[in-house]
Amino acid sequence: MTQDQIIEQLLKWMQDFVEVPHPGLGNWSPCPYARQARVNNRIEFVESRANELVNAVEQNLHILDTKDVMIVWFDHHDVDPAALSESVR
Repeated sequence: MTQDQIIEQLLKWMQDFVEVPHPGLGNWSPCPYARQARVNNRIEFVESRANELVNAVEQNLHILDTKDVMIVWFDHHDVDPAALSESVR
């Protein structure tokens, strides 16, 4: 997949799931701020390698000076689920 395709799919997932009210959440969406961030172009997408995830986040925190959301993505084939779990604790 290309970076544009990944971003397109993430934005579609936000519209189809993250922004949609859910009865299990008292008819709130999983993230009530997601739609506003998307519509106002306040989301930045950062590509990373799985083994550089923490560094990618730390090196790009400045993005949050001008954006509301930073999504760091990487190829899921490059990560061991247990290692990922440890790195985000």
